[in-house]
Amino acid sequence: QNYYDLIFRSTGDADSNGPFYVRWYYRIDDAPTADSSILDFYAIGGGTERMSIKLNTTGNLELWDSNSQIGSDSSAINDATFHRIEGQFSRSGASMTLTLLVDGVTAATGTTSDNVGGVGRIIFGMLGSTSSYDTYWDDFALSDSAYPGAGVQIMLRPDGAGDTNNLTGGTGTTFAEFDEETPDDA
Repeated sequence: QNYYDLIFRSTGDADSNGPFYVRWYYRIDDAPTADSSILDFYAIGGGTERMSIKLNTTGNLELWDSNSQIGSDSSAINDATFHRIEGQFSRSGASMTLTLLVDGVTAATGTTSDNVGGVGRIIFGMLGSTSSYDTYWDDFALSDSAYPGAGVQIMLRPDGAGDTNNLTGGTGTTFAEFDEETPDDA
């Protein structure tokens, strides 16, 4: 396993219903020898998986709730080119709406009532894979307003020391509390 663990809601906020949208560029040259989860939305507390995007042995992507596939497989993406992959999670009452887009086209979407709850954590990479294959990730983005769409995200870098104390020491409680360098478009 090789993965990133992104907690985007604090435990003080509790889980959130969204909507949340993710976008990244993804390239694989070969398909795995076993189906492999590549991105999972979780409850903040950890072990409750709400949504998963899986790469299967034929090089197609699949959208899953906690226990079953939602919709059909995407077309194969194991063609050694970067594809824009997007996902959407939202909860309303006793159901969740999940969507998977590949290169801006809906590959799978549906509503589920399985293991319904909010999310606050994303784990992405090679998750629990039983095979070895190379993956390339670029330009991961998360939004709570709309699909990020095509393009790039400019990485902002702090221009001075800072820590979590700064988030509660100013007038707000967001990363706007940090001073940052002017983006250089690199």
